[in-house]
Amino acid sequence: MKKRKMKWMAGVSLALSGMLALGDVILASAESVTYGQYLSGGESAQPPKAESEYTVIAVSTEEDLRRLAEECGLDTWSRDKYVKLENDIVLLDGDLMIPSFGGIFDGGGHKVSGLEITAAGSCVGLFRYVQAQGVVRNLTVSGKVAPGGSASQAGLVAGVNYGRIQNCTVSGTVRGAEKVGGLAGVNEGSGEIRGCSSAAMVSGDHCTGGICGSNQGTLNNCSNSGSVNTYSVDVPYGIEDITMEGLEERESLGKVAVHTDTGGIAGYSEGKIYYCSNEGTVGYQHVGYNTGGIVGRLHQGYLQNCTNTGHVLGRKDVGGIAGQMEPFLEIQYLNDKLGEIDREADVFFDLLEAAQEDLDGYGDQAQNLARSVGAHVRNASDAAGNLTGTANDLWYIYNQELTGISNDLSRLNQEWANQAEADGSKTNGDKIDRSTADRDLTDSDKNGSDSSVVDGNVINMANVIDSDGSDRPHLSVSGGDMILPDNPWDGELKPDFQVDLESYLAALRRFGEGVSGHLGNMTDATSDRSGGIHDNLEILDREMEAAGEDLGRLADVLEEGSHRNSANVDALIAQAKTLRRCMNELRDDLFRYEGIAVEDDSDEAAGGDLENLGAEAYYDTSSFQQGKITLSINKGIIEADTNVGGIVGQVATEVDFDPEDDISVSGTESFNMEQTVKAVIRESRNLGDVTGKKDYVGGIVGKADHGAVVSCESYGTVESTGGSYVGGIAGASGYCVRSCSSMGALSGKDYVGGIAGSGCDIFYSYAYPELEYSGECAGAIAGTLEEEGVLYGNYYVKGNVPGVDSIGYQDGAAPLEYGEFCSLKGVPGAFSEFTVSFQADGKELAAFRCGYGEALDMGQIPEVPEKEGYYGVWPEFDYGFITGNKVLEARYEKWVTSLASRQKDESGRSLVLVQGRFLPKNRLELVQEEAGFRLSVSLGDEGGERPDEYNDIVTVRALSAEEGAVAEVWKDGTFKRTASKTVGSYLEFSMEVPGTFRITVPEGSGRGWAVPACMAAGVVGAAALAAVLVRRRRKRKGKK
Repeated sequence: MKKRKMKWMAGVSLALSGMLALGDVILASAESVTYGQYLSGGESAQPPKAESEYTVIAVSTEEDLRRLAEECGLDTWSRDKYVKLENDIVLLDGDLMIPSFGGIFDGGGHKVSGLEITAAGSCVGLFRYVQAQGVVRNLTVSGKVAPGGSASQAGLVAGVNYGRIQNCTVSGTVRGAEKVGGLAGVNEGSGEIRGCSSAAMVSGDHCTGGICGSNQGTLNNCSNSGSVNTYSVDVPYGIEDITMEGLEERESLGKVAVHTDTGGIAGYSEGKIYYCSNEGTVGYQHVGYNTGGIVGRLHQGYLQNCTNTGHVLGRKDVGGIAGQMEPFLEIQYLNDKLGEIDREADVFFDLLEAAQEDLDGYGDQAQNLARSVGAHVRNASDAAGNLTGTANDLWYIYNQELTGISNDLSRLNQEWANQAEADGSKTNGDKIDRSTADRDLTDSDKNGSDSSVVDGNVINMANVIDSDGSDRPHLSVSGGDMILPDNPWDGELKPDFQVDLESYLAALRRFGEGVSGHLGNMTDATSDRSGGIHDNLEILDREMEAAGEDLGRLADVLEEGSHRNSANVDALIAQAKTLRRCMNELRDDLFRYEGIAVEDDSDEAAGGDLENLGAEAYYDTSSFQQGKITLSINKGIIEADTNVGGIVGQVATEVDFDPEDDISVSGTESFNMEQTVKAVIRESRNLGDVTGKKDYVGGIVGKADHGAVVSCESYGTVESTGGSYVGGIAGASGYCVRSCSSMGALSGKDYVGGIAGSGCDIFYSYAYPELEYSGECAGAIAGTLEEEGVLYGNYYVKGNVPGVDSIGYQDGAAPLEYGEFCSLKGVPGAFSEFTVSFQADGKELAAFRCGYGEALDMGQIPEVPEKEGYYGVWPEFDYGFITGNKVLEARYEKWVTSLASRQKDESGRSLVLVQGRFLPKNRLELVQEEAGFRLSVSLGDEGGERPDEYNDIVTVRALSAEEGAVAEVWKDGTFKRTASKTVGSYLEFSMEVPGTFRITVPEGSGRGWAVPACMAAGVVGAAALAAVLVRRRRKRKGKK
């Protein structure tokens, strides 16, 4: 016995030792540091010190800076260092990077120049990593960062910033593949870039921005004046040949760099952007997706008080503030029937316990009945618990298989898109029976069959699902029921392209096989558990019925014993009925899947102040809202092919293969789910012109699949040169436009509206548009509206195309005279006092306010700034009768460097050529005078030529075959010889125009009077020219 006890104690001791050892392992595991923590400096447990406690290190030379970089090879070395730059440093050997910095680097206003990083790698810049506690401030950096290899996360100041970069300025060039920024490649969630500016030229393929490529943290009070992705690889044909369709062809994509997520401040942001401005050019015409003056793609982030004055260009999803805005998505699991049963059963047990306490005095019969009721209810509760487990299993399987179907559908879409690109590159001249293809493509739509919705995509289930005789569904694919992708050639197949229908069918068959498998798994899961569900439902039914019968008998006993328990009995019976109702509802719900209820929660109350712009941002991060742009202004010109907006190009969701990365989930998993979509564009203003080539062009947003546009204003020209869906506020809105105002010229083909080309709900909005449309469906408020959409409290100026689809509605879209319209409460003052702004390269030179119908003083118009090699002019505009706001952007074109006279010789050569800087409409005028020829340059205005207005010194070449001829220019009342030289058949000299010249042959040249062939025709006769242009200097008789 003692021996057994000793063994037992030894076992306990061994177990305790093992548990202690396991605890040490768990503790060590909990204290381990990830690589990401090392990079950010987040593994440090030491709180940050006061600056006065840091060790000061002075850096004055390149050698000092290189020594610092060497020491920072260990991440912890710099964390208590205060580095002070005492001089400007020019890097003679430009390749220098500080690996990891966690202290304070104070540039003191000095500059590090000559930085050049070209080696292969990623996370590159003057600082590779700025740690979470690190600070870089008051520094200017210039140079070139263009790494090879992976070339990701590149910036002049930092590759990746976890800390704070403040009051820094950069210039030079930054190039990379992904996450490329002027200051930093990536600004992480803990990072902040504040009060910084960039004049660098930045280029990258994905996530490219003037300040940072990708932002998860905060960008505050930053500005960019440099160009971002403003060039593309040259192609062997003109830019007019680069169309939307052509860019989808694989051959073109191989020659033109297709940029995604390009912004003047950030290429991509899911963090916060405050008080930032861009004046640089962003994007390249007809190339690039998700391009914005401030941010290329705003992924559920927040943007406030930002301004763009730069020119923004791209192909698709292009906006003055954001190219694409992704809404904030949240799925919330609500209470379902199983949860309700659990709660109601708990209430029943509570009531039963209270009743049992009152039964003690009523004998064994009542107690036995109570126990019987309790047993029945417990059996029913166990059955409900079994149902709960089974239902959870089914929910999990359904969710997984539906997600699989969604992924298969996404892959099918991608394969079809890839095949469309491949088809575009094949040129075998085969013809396609278009009528057959069209019939195949539309048959399924005409059948009117039921459809199922999976992850926002419609699957025609009636066409693709049938039965093979078993319980498992079977996916049938045939050529007649297939649905091919949209025709990439706008409804007209090009004759030299071939559509490979077999490849589309193969992709569809693969999709069918995958879907059949998923549906089969769902059917098997349901079939495997159907017996258990049925048995448990029968138990629930039987036990609850028995409990009800026992309750009736118990009621009789209790009524005989005492009336004071009647209230408890009534409560128990009512609760039993409640449980029975839940059972019946559960029976229905278990075999019916209704999907996800979607609620757009974007329409929030308006607030804020558009005039409060330009101040430092003071914000409370606890109230940070996702999926929102507010208090922002665009003054730049916006140009793209499709989905173009003055503020946002498109509000839509990027669908990934892993949707959990984009969706916030809350609550306990259940069958009752609600998806919330939130995207708000609020109190923002567009003053720039917005031009699209195809569909969806809007003064505020080109296309908004989700979200609300609230209290926004647009005053620029909005047009589509070849497409439809054009709106003063939204080209197309799928949710709500409220309290918005629009004024300006709108033009497009179909669906053109003062507020929305196509809308859903439009409230309390005001429009004063000038509409031009070549097709159908236009209106001062909207081109068209969804039938279930709401139209209320909107007004427009009388004289335009009426309300919605050319019909006004008294309470929904009502016309008013201009004066009455302007007097309405809520109509902005901009409708009665207009602003004419003059800009050059995104910078405002002057702005004037005028009332309706007033004229602008021509003497106040500023001169167009000079640009080397270019001349600038203001666009044509009626300055005498102002009817709206206008931003006039200076247009620059290259100078014409030479002009030729209209007079020619017998061989067709111009008699006179001049070299200088001329406008395309300038003309060279050559007129005979008594003593020579007068040379002038006319302006060629429509109102008549004004040759004396051009005054400058030009290089003249006069055609002359005379050897030894010289040029003479009229000056100070006489002809004076000027320096000249022979260039081929021409005599070259300089003179001021307008002016008079002649060509002479001095005495002693050995030649008599010679008539220059060049001047013998086209001006005057040969004899006259001989007397005028070429004169022999002879000594008069009697003169020495």
